[in-house]
Amino acid sequence: MDTHIEPWARQGIETLKKELGWVVTYELDDSKQPYVSIEEGSNSWSFRMLCVRQLRPATASHRIREQLSGIPDSQAGEPVLLVTERVSESVAEILRGQEVSYVDMGGNAHISRKGLHIWVSGRPVATEAARVQKTTTPVALQLAFLLLQDAQLCARPYRELARQSGLALGSVGWIMTAFIRAGYVGRRGRNRFLRSPKELATHFEQHWHERLRPKLGEVICQGPADLGFKRLLKTCAANQGFLVGGELAASQILGGVEPSTATIHVPVNSVQESMGKLRLLKNPAGNIRLLESFGSTHAWHVGKKTHPQKVSMADPLLIRAELLESQDARLHELAEELLTQHIAPRWES
Repeated sequence: MDTHIEPWARQGIETLKKELGWVVTYELDDSKQPYVSIEEGSNSWSFRMLCVRQLRPATASHRIREQLSGIPDSQAGEPVLLVTERVSESVAEILRGQEVSYVDMGGNAHISRKGLHIWVSGRPVATEAARVQKTTTPVALQLAFLLLQDAQLCARPYRELARQSGLALGSVGWIMTAFIRAGYVGRRGRNRFLRSPKELATHFEQHWHERLRPKLGEVICQGPADLGFKRLLKTCAANQGFLVGGELAASQILGGVEPSTATIHVPVNSVQESMGKLRLLKNPAGNIRLLESFGSTHAWHVGKKTHPQKVSMADPLLIRAELLESQDARLHELAEELLTQHIAPRWES
C-alpha cells in the first residue's frame, strides 16, 4: 500500500526502524495520505508523514509552515513526522525549536510524544550522487536485468543470484543493499521482494546505453548485398548462442514491422568469430550491431519454450532498451508495445 511514497522517504523510515529495533510501519490511508506507526511493546504512536526532500536553514521555517498549512482542518490536530533526505544540525535546531518531529535518510531523528522520546544525531547520509552511482554500475544493471526477468528471484539466496547473473557473490550483496536503499527492492521480515519493477526497468533503460552496453565489445558491421535480414535470421538460427535483438527482433515478435537495423548478441569473446559466421565486416556506417552477452539469462523464455520462431530472441527487456536508444518515434512505439504485451505481465504474476 506504500507504492506512492517516495523511495528516499521509505529509506528514512526503514533506517529508523533498524535503529530502534521496534515495529515501524508506513502506509497510505484511504485518502492516499502517508502515515507512520511506531510500536514498542504495548505502546503505539501514529504520525502523519510530511515528505519534504530538501530543507535549507534559510527556508526551512517557511517550508514547514507551507506544508502544515496544506493539512485539511479535519486532520490539523494529528501528530506530524517530517521525513526528509538530510537534516543538517542548523536545520535540526530549527525543527526542534518548532517542536516538529523529524527523521532523515541516515536515521537522524528527533521524535517527541507523550511516552516517546527519540533523539539520534551525527549519522552520515549518503549523497544522492553516491546512491545513484552504486545502482548504475554495469554489474548493478546486470543484476537489475535478472530481477526484472523474474521478480521471484528477489527472495532467493545471493549465491543463486550470483550464479544466474554471472556476478561475484560479494557484488550481489552490495548491489542488493543499494537497491533496497533506492527503494527498488523491499523487505517483509527476512524476505526480499521487488517493490518497484517499473521504476527499476526505467532505471535499467536509462543507464543501459552509457554504462552497460560499452562493456559488451560492440562492433558495428555491414553484411554483403545478398545477406538480407531473412538470411541473417537463418544463420542465427543455425548457430547456438546467437540471440536476435533490436529492431529486427521487435519485427519478429510484434509483426507488421519492416526493420532497417539489427542487433545480434553473441557469446562472450566471440565477436570476431561471429562476424565470420554471419559474413559481416566492420563498418561504422553499417546497420548490424554485434554485442557480447552478459550473464546466462539473455534468451527469451516463454514457459519452458523459447520464442515460437526458430530463431532465439533476446529478452524483450533488452530489446526494449535497445529500441529506446533511438530518437525514432516509430521505435519508441514498438518499445511500448513490448512493455505492454510481453514485459509488464510478468510483474503481475
